[in-house]
Amino acid sequence: MCGRYSLISELAFLQAEIDFEFYEEISPRYNISPGQDILAVGYNNGRRVGSYLRWGLVPFWAKDEKVGFKLINARMESIDEKPSFRQAFQSRRCLIVSDGYYEWKKTEGGKRPFRFVMKDRKPFAFAGLYEVWKKEDGTQPLGNMHHYYHER
Repeated sequence: MCGRYSLISELAFLQAEIDFEFYEEISPRYNISPGQDILAVGYNNGRRVGSYLRWGLVPFWAKDEKVGFKLINARMESIDEKPSFRQAFQSRRCLIVSDGYYEWKKTEGGKRPFRFVMKDRKPFAFAGLYEVWKKEDGTQPLGNMHHYYHER
């Protein structure tokens, strides 16, 4: 699955299409990568609410947040079996808002990105998980997430 995606649509358009509340600014981004803060939508008191999360799941039991750089995708077929994802899959799901994603093709000149969008150019969402991770000193950096997918 993708390791890069885009979100260039205006907030009002995203909210009209996906129906969520969000009161912060967003800027167009063509190359969103793991480790960056991303727009995610979850439920709060029965309402869809957007927030920024960091891409890369850090399990609550992890000692170091760097593990999040390795956990950016999970396969649907095994997500409920893997200790890193099991609890988040059961109770901490979200939507990752996007309007395009990249796949790479090897060419003689190196890898070349191809951006995929919906035919009607509307936004869509990836299924996502999030976790709340705290440092050993008890401080909590931004929440973290990652999306999961079904291997075809």
